[in-house]
Amino acid sequence: HFLTSHIDAQKERDDFDEYNSQDPNKKSVRNWFTYYFSSMRGKCSSCRTHILDESHPDINFHTMPPVLSVKLYTTHIKINHKVTLLDNEDRPHEYILQGIVYFGGVHFVSRIVDSNCDVWYNDGIRTKRKYIMEKPLREFSNSEIHYLNIGPAVYHSCFAIYRKL
Repeated sequence: HFLTSHIDAQKERDDFDEYNSQDPNKKSVRNWFTYYFSSMRGKCSSCRTHILDESHPDINFHTMPPVLSVKLYTTHIKINHKVTLLDNEDRPHEYILQGIVYFGGVHFVSRIVDSNCDVWYNDGIRTKRKYIMEKPLREFSNSEIHYLNIGPAVYHSCFAIYRKL
């Protein structure tokens, strides 16, 4: 977990469904991270230092990883373009969406977000090594970003990949 950290909300926290059923306006990757991290890191009432839950080592960041991945499959939460996380000393770290992995049938495809925030997709079977530009990230609705239609095939988002700025 030195270089990356993967959050599998359904595996790592058994209350994800409860969180996911709350107000739909609050269902987002950003709010999930905030909820996930804050509920695992309490503060001592006397000295106000963090009490880290060592049973969840993935979220006790002493050094923030340069890459984070989030499991999205079956969630439909909003995929934020930017996410700010606090480390164990409450220092903020910004992450930006860099890509999404999709699955359909028996095949994975991907979208990447370039430095201009344009979105490109790749389907190794159909496009080989060529990425096809779609449109700027800001023009995607949340439902559009969760699904990728290539010809007759429909792919569902399974992971969002974020890079630390």
